[in-house]
Amino acid sequence: MSPLSAGVINETQKIILKKKASVFLFFSAVFPVGMAFIFSLLQSKSGVTVVAGASFPLFILGIVVNFLLPLLIFMTASDLFAGEQGDHTLKIVLTRPITRFKVFLSKNAAVGMLIAIHLAIIFITSVISGLFLEGGGNLLSGLWEGIKAYTVSFIPMISLAFAAVFFAQFFKSATSALTTSIVIYLCTKAIPFIFPWLARLLPFTYTDWYSLWLGHTVGIGNIFQAFMYLLSYSILFFVGGFYLFDRKEL
Repeated sequence: MSPLSAGVINETQKIILKKKASVFLFFSAVFPVGMAFIFSLLQSKSGVTVVAGASFPLFILGIVVNFLLPLLIFMTASDLFAGEQGDHTLKIVLTRPITRFKVFLSKNAAVGMLIAIHLAIIFITSVISGLFLEGGGNLLSGLWEGIKAYTVSFIPMISLAFAAVFFAQFFKSATSALTTSIVIYLCTKAIPFIFPWLARLLPFTYTDWYSLWLGHTVGIGNIFQAFMYLLSYSILFFVGGFYLFDRKEL
């Protein structure tokens, strides 16, 4: 096994074994179930369809990529970098026979693995839960749309992860890094409401990129433009994050 593969496995295990990660995994599994139960009660009492079963996975995805996954990403990146530097365990990691770049890359890959796991879990549970809502019988006919939306959502989420890792390099406390990342994210989300023309230029406004892929007519031009923005931000944050990581004196 190569040092990089071993590093990715080690970092992924390190994340999953933490109690907060286990709580998030459990919440990811039960969140769609809980939402489906609430909507089922509302529909049975009011007679009004709040969310149709066929569109339930996409409804859940909209909440997940804007709130749940960003929080998970910020928390994980803060723990892996600022948290480990603060409790001096990062120094131990860097004494292993592996370059700093491979350590940095393995940590980012572990965050990416976690994102993929959560998206898969949420998709499966939201599909199953949607079957029990009104209109759930039509859910399987739109299954491809759901698979496509959840798959492409990985791209803006990993871009967000690179940004969170970059911000974490400025701190030696996981709490400070987490708080700062959340504040920056919320400000970036709020700015387009005041200055709409800035929406295309801000890195965190593409969390709902999956919506461009839905429907029978896909706007290739809009998708490509958004992808290039995401790619550019990803490269900048990744390179900037590694530069700061490589210059750390532990």
